[in-house]
Amino acid sequence: MQNHRMRFLILFFTLSLATGLLLAQQGTPPEQSNGNGPPQFLTVPIQDRMRSVELDNGHVIYVPPVARENIRDAGEGNAPGGGGGKPGGGGGGATDFGLTGGVPVTASCFGNSTNNFDATCAKDSYQGEPALASDATGGKLVGAQNDIYPGACSASAAAGAVGDCGLSVAVSGSGTTWQRFKLSRNWGGHNFLIGFDPSATVDSQGNYFVAYGVSDSSGPNGIVVVRSTRADGGTAWKKANPVVLNLSGGQFEDKYWIAADTNSSSPYRDRLYIAWDRNKGNNQILMVSFSGNQGQTWSSPKKINDGTSSFERVIYAFPAVAPDGTLYVLWHDYARRQIFIDKSTDGGVTWGRDVAVASTNIGFGVDILCNGGRSMSPAPQMAIDASGNVYVVFAKDDAAAGLNLDVFLTTSAKGGANWSAPVRVSSTSAGHQYNPAIAIDSTSPTARINVSYLDRRDDNGNCRTNTYLSRSTDGGATFSTPDTKVSDADSNFDGNPNGPGDYSGIATLGTTAYPYFADHRDANDDNDNSSGTIDGGFEVYSAIE
Repeated sequence: MQNHRMRFLILFFTLSLATGLLLAQQGTPPEQSNGNGPPQFLTVPIQDRMRSVELDNGHVIYVPPVARENIRDAGEGNAPGGGGGKPGGGGGGATDFGLTGGVPVTASCFGNSTNNFDATCAKDSYQGEPALASDATGGKLVGAQNDIYPGACSASAAAGAVGDCGLSVAVSGSGTTWQRFKLSRNWGGHNFLIGFDPSATVDSQGNYFVAYGVSDSSGPNGIVVVRSTRADGGTAWKKANPVVLNLSGGQFEDKYWIAADTNSSSPYRDRLYIAWDRNKGNNQILMVSFSGNQGQTWSSPKKINDGTSSFERVIYAFPAVAPDGTLYVLWHDYARRQIFIDKSTDGGVTWGRDVAVASTNIGFGVDILCNGGRSMSPAPQMAIDASGNVYVVFAKDDAAAGLNLDVFLTTSAKGGANWSAPVRVSSTSAGHQYNPAIAIDSTSPTARINVSYLDRRDDNGNCRTNTYLSRSTDGGATFSTPDTKVSDADSNFDGNPNGPGDYSGIATLGTTAYPYFADHRDANDDNDNSSGTIDGGFEVYSAIE
């Protein structure tokens, strides 16, 4: 294979697998497949304008043009067998439980500021798509993010070395200083090329879990989970068993999110749930699997969305658990341009009917510029308060104003059956607001809803981006003003075709919120430091609010 071809494949998958199905343009995708690989709507998630040498304050990223027919997804070969409750569930019987799942790595940090702290401390690699969970009892924050070397990924790279395109985890007890760990790419005896799409959760016993995807540049892929504990302070990461491990390809699992039932009154307390979209042939469906033994075994994956066609279009699965143990799963149906929700009252075994939550006016995604050419999506997230009220945040295109993304919140106090009219979260519609994250502080007298998001209000050119935080103390009916500006330096996310990734993170400890966000301040003219970097200085930062 020619070197430029391999370089493209490596870069393509580090980009596209982070969201799986990124359309280059808004709208309903074509409904064809060649029958041997992915649906044809799987495309490079960058616009044609970016398929050239990208120069951003000295950071050069080359994305070679390539014929569409030469692009393959990690979905060729034979489909795996079902989980059947075997070790690894859909992992085809792979037994990895208890093996080393992560190793500590040396920090290489950009400087901190008064309230922005470099959590990932990896100058020479790209970090994006940050997720954050909190352990209220142990006082710990557990973050996870993509951590890749675009164009330089190697399946044989040593853990934490240049070319190790696995996930990283960052753990902190303060939100100001972090310990970083690189997660394993070896599962079922196979060294995968990359890891991507992380999410994190903490159960009531103080077990910390991070779920993520692994894949080669074609064929093998899967969903895997690592675990640490409160007792070891999140410093020793071990493997659970794979949720799904497609060593022969056949289908591609994408966009996973993990949640733990931490509720003392729930009959399914400490059950783990993972939701994702499965891509096979020309179809894309929502799946859920669960584990009641900390990931030693997983249930056979179950389809939960109601669609019955052979060309469904669903992504951004997001699970959350109510105090009574009811499991909700949220997703975006981008063919319909709507967010839907479904629920299970028996621990994920059976499911109800899909309910429409809100319209987005966005197909798969839109190009809002200054994001490396990456299309941005509604990126819905969900949180549930102690009374069982469900809150959903998402980005929506204000079509009346032309292309303009704003973040909205909608609420259900009726078990997800009915939803309030969406309320704009930010105090302004100037510039794009997108990639929202939500966390609820239930220790306040009235549950305080914290929503962070990327925001361009400060740039008349609608390019340079900050992170903002908005809060509501009346159940999401209104948000207090002014909004809080979290980042103290702005970012231009060009310079790497991943941009900021597809989502952001936030968590609470007590009454304090910790936004956890992708940042490219290194490309800011006032802060640029290109020496020694190949990624343009993409880091994940934390803040304390």
